[in-house]
Amino acid sequence: MISTEADNEYVKPLLIEVEKELKRLRDEDIPKEELELVRNYTLGELSREYEGVLPKAEVFISLWLSGQPFEAVNEYLDTVCSVSQGELRSLAQEYLRPEDMSQIVVGA
Repeated sequence: MISTEADNEYVKPLLIEVEKELKRLRDEDIPKEELELVRNYTLGELSREYEGVLPKAEVFISLWLSGQPFEAVNEYLDTVCSVSQGELRSLAQEYLRPEDMSQIVVGA
């Protein structure tokens, strides 16, 4: 899901830019510096979200209810730390296909 807020006059240019970015993700490797920035941001957010006993309990309850093993958290962290530029481009080619997406624009 891609979500943003913009004034009505910017909706068309915004949609064009989103489509350009999706194309870039499918056609080009993410620059190493950008990948590291996002990787560090994601790890920092996860650390913040899992801080304390109650948030950790919520994660494990969610895993248990969805039938996933508790090791899924470690697997996710391993994936965040090790995913390559090529793997991300391959995933983008598989999943970021505008023809398979719906656009919903809500405004005044």
